[in-house]
Amino acid sequence: MTGDDRLYLDIETQGDIKKLHHSQRELLCVGLHNPHQGTLVIPRDQLTQPWPELIEVLQDFLLIAHNGKFDLPTLGYGLGGDERSLNLAFDTLLAHYVLQPASGEHGLKQLCVRYLGADDWDAAGDKKNLAVLDSSDLHTYNAYDVQYGWELFKLFEPLIRADEKANWLFENVIMRASRFFQKREPHGIGFDPDYTRNELAEVLDMEAERRRKRLVEMAHRVLPRTREVMRTRSKTTKDPETGEKVKETWKEPVEKPYEFNPGSWQQILKLYETAGVSLPSTSEEVMQPRADRGDEFAAELLAWRGVAKELSTYVVALLDKANDVMEDERPRLFTTFKIHGTVTGRLSSENPNIQNIPRKKKLRRPFVPYRSGRLLVQVDMSQAELRVIAAESGDPYLLELFHNPDVDIFTQMLPGVFPNVDFTKADDATKKELRAKLKGVIYGLNFGRGARAIAGEIGSSLEEAQRIIDMFFTNAARVGPWREDIIRSAHNGTPLVSRFGRHFQHEVITRRNAGNVERSALSFKPQTNSSDINLLAACDAQDEIEDKGWDWHIVALVHDAITIDAPEVEIEGAAELLDRKLKGRAALHFPEVPFATDANWGSDWSKTS
Repeated sequence: MTGDDRLYLDIETQGDIKKLHHSQRELLCVGLHNPHQGTLVIPRDQLTQPWPELIEVLQDFLLIAHNGKFDLPTLGYGLGGDERSLNLAFDTLLAHYVLQPASGEHGLKQLCVRYLGADDWDAAGDKKNLAVLDSSDLHTYNAYDVQYGWELFKLFEPLIRADEKANWLFENVIMRASRFFQKREPHGIGFDPDYTRNELAEVLDMEAERRRKRLVEMAHRVLPRTREVMRTRSKTTKDPETGEKVKETWKEPVEKPYEFNPGSWQQILKLYETAGVSLPSTSEEVMQPRADRGDEFAAELLAWRGVAKELSTYVVALLDKANDVMEDERPRLFTTFKIHGTVTGRLSSENPNIQNIPRKKKLRRPFVPYRSGRLLVQVDMSQAELRVIAAESGDPYLLELFHNPDVDIFTQMLPGVFPNVDFTKADDATKKELRAKLKGVIYGLNFGRGARAIAGEIGSSLEEAQRIIDMFFTNAARVGPWREDIIRSAHNGTPLVSRFGRHFQHEVITRRNAGNVERSALSFKPQTNSSDINLLAACDAQDEIEDKGWDWHIVALVHDAITIDAPEVEIEGAAELLDRKLKGRAALHFPEVPFATDANWGSDWSKTS
């Protein structure tokens, strides 16, 4: 990237980015800059009609932007093209993320203030309604964006290129992912508003009301159903001497019906105070430990809050975001994937956060194919993080178990972890229960949790959880030392680097945060490596879909799973593609251990897992 062929680009738009499709956002101005041609701001009145000639001009440049997967498709649609019209060569936001993943701040202005000593050039007024700004102010604001953005590019690009691993990560993972999402985000995922508005809303409403009534009933075992309030009373009499009317006013206590409100934190604190318990707050951090110790009210309160959150997040918010812009049989939701959203390198997403949709079938049911005659297929990697641990630790026990990728690893491990159980005679229910406990322990260890936290997760005693942990480490003898080495590395500053070149970064370790840093360090390699396998497999699959011209659409990525929307008659082919790409990408980076996948398909997302 040298000479006159590089161009920094930034757009200003109008419209709710949380709801609108790229094509629905109005272009207010476009800023362009490089030191050879200077700065150009194209005003709003020049952007109201298709402008294919400008697309052709921009295609001759290596385009640089800050969060370019937003700017480029929006500009492409605004000029009469689409999400593929313009290609991103370098992204200053993502470059900073590669250099400083734990920074937390990757915004253009924050970085320019920090690294360039720039003054904040924010335009005055409502940033959510830039259209009302004076055009001169808006154009100046846009010009500063591209000029300072160029200076960031000049600072970051040499730093990226100077580090071979950082450069490989930037070009082959981060920028490739950005180009992938630039193509995929504008297509979204299908959404069923009728089911959501009617069936799901009704189910959640009924459950919320049932739990609310239960909380009221429990509260009034302690609190009275009436309370005393002071009522103002008055009467008017005639003064016997003057004949004038005299109004007399007084207050008197009266009993009024009272129903406890579980939505009031003040009333909850009063309830516990009446029962002789002083609480600092009613937050989940306070109530969850009480629920774990058998406090039925705290458990019911958290359950009620959970249902209320589901109603708000998966009914109200999704219906608000549903968009008919594609003029298809069903509306769509346009999730924004954040490549820079986590320190570990896992993807995050928003509007909606598809990464965090619970596995409850009723909550995944609203996500559907684009139209009739199509299905969703999801292919996920089986025990991906544990396979990464096996490879990274070089543990012979785990490597031997994983030698056959088609066996169930947890079932294979049961006899070694529960030596007192005769599994040749144990019934299916017992095997299922013990497998679930073992799986919970191992996943808890992957997240850096201790025995007490794991015991709470799997519903066992502390002693049982510790025994399972000890047996696992006895069998997988190299995993324990490998974990200890990771913790030492976090404390002494030895770099922790994934096989894709990602670095684990953390704050200065103190006595207060040491536990959190250690847990994050332990989960870093399993999480980031499996996530990057999944991410690059999706990119590989997208390339083949484009090459073959298939009408298949990657609609979701969730940690170690990829979902495709495809015609029903081709769904097995889509499943085979994902299986092949996931296994192939895993073998390329983790040749020590074979990876396995599991494929499921159906008429909505709930049927794919």
